[in-house]
Amino acid sequence: MVDGLQSFVFSAEELRNEGFPESFVEDYLNLAENFRILATRFQAVKSGQQLTTGAYAPLTGWNLDIEGGNLLLDSLSGEITHQNSGVYQFFVWVMGENSGGNNRIQLDIKIQIDKLDGAGFVDVPFAMDSQYILRNATQNRGSAQINGCLIDVSTGQKTRIMVKDIGQVAAIEDDYARITIGRKA
Repeated sequence: MVDGLQSFVFSAEELRNEGFPESFVEDYLNLAENFRILATRFQAVKSGQQLTTGAYAPLTGWNLDIEGGNLLLDSLSGEITHQNSGVYQFFVWVMGENSGGNNRIQLDIKIQIDKLDGAGFVDVPFAMDSQYILRNATQNRGSAQINGCLIDVSTGQKTRIMVKDIGQVAAIEDDYARITIGRKA
């Protein structure tokens, strides 16, 4: 990982040198071309603690401002600006923790998009997950995920990840959240 930007690209030669069969190399290169991995995929990792509340709030405090893959992630606001139109694929993982008791906590996450019509951010249909993350003081971590969600985005539109709790507060610590985004060709 270099400055928060993790490369997902391998050359055919690198794959062959690692002993992958030729059929895998061909499939990988086809997938790489299909998703234009070279120019449009990045992963960011959460930095610092964020406590959830009972109302949705943007997931902020990423490791740094990141520009890559036609995207700009603002670490303070959590907003992702899409610099090119296209269909983007989102993978979001958020883990919460609370070691303070025996009350259940539900962690909710969702993706929102700015419609660019002056109305602000709105929920992306079906781009959400809710999971219980706490049973008792020793079973005190759990995660919610959004996997492979495709969103059609226009140039300049912003997206963001929202989090909230139901029950008690959950702590989202360093490395307790990751977002991977790629633009489909």
